[in-house]
Amino acid sequence: MIIKLFKGQQPLVFIILPVAILLVWLFSGFHYFAIAADNGMPLYSLVVSVVSDWPSWGLSLLGFLIIGSQCLHLNWILNRYEVLYKTSYLPALIYFVFSAFLPQFVIFHPMLFVNSIMLFVLDKLMRLYKNPSPLAIDFDSCLLISIASMFYFPALIFCLLFFISLSILKPFSWRDWVVGFMGLVLPYFFVFVIYFLQDHLRGFIEILISTPINRRIEMKRLIPEGYQVTVTVISALFIATILRLRNNFYKNDIRTRNYQQVIFFFILTSVACALATKEDMLFRLSIITIPLSVLVSYYFLSIKKAWFAETIFLILLATMIFNYSISY
Repeated sequence: MIIKLFKGQQPLVFIILPVAILLVWLFSGFHYFAIAADNGMPLYSLVVSVVSDWPSWGLSLLGFLIIGSQCLHLNWILNRYEVLYKTSYLPALIYFVFSAFLPQFVIFHPMLFVNSIMLFVLDKLMRLYKNPSPLAIDFDSCLLISIASMFYFPALIFCLLFFISLSILKPFSWRDWVVGFMGLVLPYFFVFVIYFLQDHLRGFIEILISTPINRRIEMKRLIPEGYQVTVTVISALFIATILRLRNNFYKNDIRTRNYQQVIFFFILTSVACALATKEDMLFRLSIITIPLSVLVSYYFLSIKKAWFAETIFLILLATMIFNYSISY
């Protein structure tokens, strides 16, 4: 019923989805809501200083607006560039589910802003395909990635996604790489100058060096304690998605195949970002929600039997409810 509704173009989805997002965030606001600790990065520190005195319902409303805009933005990107073989509202639905899959995702944390910025990056990466004038896009993409790292430093890893996407979507040109690097460096140049003028440069450099990145990546960090059921369900769904994508890969046109490769590397860099950080809070895993939502949406679209798709989605919802039940 739900999957069938979102597979189509029914306007009812514009009522159901916002209401569902609002209810989840209001529930969190009254039962679980928190603000993730200041991580020392300038933009997130600025935001925390602004919202720290807000009431929980105000933060919940802000979270609702951010997640709602992300759902619509992701759906628009995928439909515009025909990343999936069929236009639908499924990506918005699946993204909402994954963005609220763990109670620790429904708090005020830096990934809310990183994911919003990465959607703009994804939009610009899609524009690179056979673009005769890509330099402005190169600069903007890396500039946005650099700004995202100002909220959460490990997001700088997404510069790898840009350079990999560049290799997939267009022929090699050294100008693309140089301009991209300039966009990556520029925000840090200005931040270093500001901190230098305030005589706080040494402290900021110490934050960059000592706190955000793990020197040794531990795979066990992907399996949070108490959430083995969740990991099992998501892993099974991901494997099924990859197998379906592999079977149908060469049925798509070249542009769609290239876009799907970008999404695959998006999820790899997202996992690397989640594993590399020293942060133990589970909100770090929400960085994976964008590419995972794209792949899972493809899987649901490709399922021919409606009852099977609805069953899988109900299992996802049941797992989500179970996560909340063991946390409260």
